[in-house]
Amino acid sequence: MCFFKDRIDNYTNPDAEYKWVSFKPDFCVGKVKSENEAGMISFKLSIHDTTKNGEINFKDWAAWSKPPPKRAVPVKIRAYIYQCKDLPAADSNGTSDPFIKVWDMSEG
Repeated sequence: MCFFKDRIDNYTNPDAEYKWVSFKPDFCVGKVKSENEAGMISFKLSIHDTTKNGEINFKDWAAWSKPPPKRAVPVKIRAYIYQCKDLPAADSNGTSDPFIKVWDMSEG
């Protein structure tokens, strides 16, 4: 088991580019013994706060209107989001659970 950790500020550009990042092994789990076995992933990600900025259509941005490069192999990923900070309340009493919305923008 491995993880990747980064700042949300690095993903607020709606016209995101692909980037490579290295995973770090979770030594508590112990499945991956060294950092050079953790692997890398290439992805593009844009986080948009609809409570501040309203709805957005990512297909209006060049980065999302074109398909991924031919060499990219589409895969399914499972992501566990286990910590978030300073998320705005979505209801009047502030007790709603925050959520993350993910969608596939590929054709077909």
